[in-house]
Amino acid sequence: MLVSRVYFPPTDPTPSFIRYDEDIHDRIWAPYSDDKTMSLSTNLPVDTNNLYNVPQLAMKTALIPTNASQTLNLWWTLNDITAQSYIYMHFAEIQNLQANEIREFDITYNGGLRWFSFFRPEKLSLTTIFNPRAVSSSNGKFNFSFAMTGNSTLPPLINALEIYKVLDFLQLETDQNEVSAMMNIKNTYGLSRKISWQGDVCAPLFYRWEGLNCSYPDTDPPFVISLNLTASELTSTITPEISKLTKLRELFIKE
Repeated sequence: MLVSRVYFPPTDPTPSFIRYDEDIHDRIWAPYSDDKTMSLSTNLPVDTNNLYNVPQLAMKTALIPTNASQTLNLWWTLNDITAQSYIYMHFAEIQNLQANEIREFDITYNGGLRWFSFFRPEKLSLTTIFNPRAVSSSNGKFNFSFAMTGNSTLPPLINALEIYKVLDFLQLETDQNEVSAMMNIKNTYGLSRKISWQGDVCAPLFYRWEGLNCSYPDTDPPFVISLNLTASELTSTITPEISKLTKLRELFIKE
């Protein structure tokens, strides 16, 4: 479950949220700033060709501490203190460094636990650092510090940040044939920008795909039993893929 997805633009003019079409996946990136930091920006393109494909507008800005000799600190609190998190940090060097300039820093969290050491962002190229295993905190608080190494002449920076909280699934995952059918329906109609269809189709119950209902047998995977496409404003014919939803009882479409 998404907790936060932020980028770090200048505050003048007033920054806006980023989403489609700047982000081809229609993820929402919120602007962030505080009184102890400042933003850098560039007009040059950044190579964002990695698995996470962060939008250009986010990668063309970066956060640094206002006082270059101080650490850069980012923190957040989860309401559920037992919750585990996955954190994705996106970096790119967007300044033109001189021959005698170095930007290198260590990343630690919660009082000195090592996250990454001697990191140097690549010039105008996206690098993503993340934890392969979920991490937790004894009090639900996460405090990340970015500190210059002894080699560095420039303060640390970060271009974008994503935080996710682990959710426990109380239901089984959706039947795989149902998933395949729903993905084909999604792709056939190009629904990804019209309604929210991400993650597992039916599970967990609270996050099932918009416009559908599912059955939840005690020992069997969920099946789609009702599909409502009226909000999608479709005008084409009904795809045969819908017939592959073997438990479907109701189908609603706009006339």
